[in-house]
Amino acid sequence: MASLVDAHVHLDDDAFASDLDAVLARAAALGVRGFVMPGVTPAGFDAALRRAPASAVVAVGLHPMVLGASAGSASADAALLATLAAAAPRAAAVGELGLDRVIATRGGADFARQQRVFAAALEHARAADKAVILHVVRAHPEVRLALDAHLRGGRFVVHRFEGSAADADAYLARGGVLSFGPSLTVPRASRLREVLRGVPLDRLLLESDAPFVPHGPGETRGEPSAVRAVAETVARAHGVSLERVAATTTETAMRLFGLRREALGPAHGAQPSGAR
Repeated sequence: MASLVDAHVHLDDDAFASDLDAVLARAAALGVRGFVMPGVTPAGFDAALRRAPASAVVAVGLHPMVLGASAGSASADAALLATLAAAAPRAAAVGELGLDRVIATRGGADFARQQRVFAAALEHARAADKAVILHVVRAHPEVRLALDAHLRGGRFVVHRFEGSAADADAYLARGGVLSFGPSLTVPRASRLREVLRGVPLDRLLLESDAPFVPHGPGETRGEPSAVRAVAETVARAHGVSLERVAATTTETAMRLFGLRREALGPAHGAQPSGAR
């Protein structure tokens, strides 16, 4: 089977500091051999590059939650954006970045400030000719307005998409790609799986968002091995083989993020995700 790519995994998170090799081995055993590491703060980009395995590419990001941790002044935001702009040419993509109404209502950066920083970050991504990894929580219309105004036809991925069919159609009409995570696999996600059926196979990606999204019962952190179950769910929803899902989504990840085929390892067999 062709290798699978986890299009959104925080391998540089401290949750993996003590056993990253074992985590990667478990992923490889299920066919997950390529990784896209999003950034949370531009200050962490160089450290992420140092910790990234050879089969990973690294993005530089500015997550909305980081704004809540900064001073909140225009000068503080300008400093964050300047660091993002300086790193963008060396990054595989720009992100994750976006808008989050939940953060805004829980003491984080207010929504208007998020919008100003997001708009500037999109301009930097466009100038660097990089794909953008989007974080969107209860803000799909506002994100699309910003894309129209500031990315203007540039490449983008909506990470861990859980929106409506209308949201999906609107992003696809703008040339975007939708990335689906482990929430797709749970029994109660029938609505999301119905949305998935309307997304062309070459316009979607697979992700774990590990370590932040535990997948199996009793798990306290997510791992990239969960991407295998996501891929199997996509195959069933689209009525195609797992091999076709792997080949198509991996080609999309390579095109967007510059992953090298030789870094993913040879085609191989793997046990079903239910085999623990």
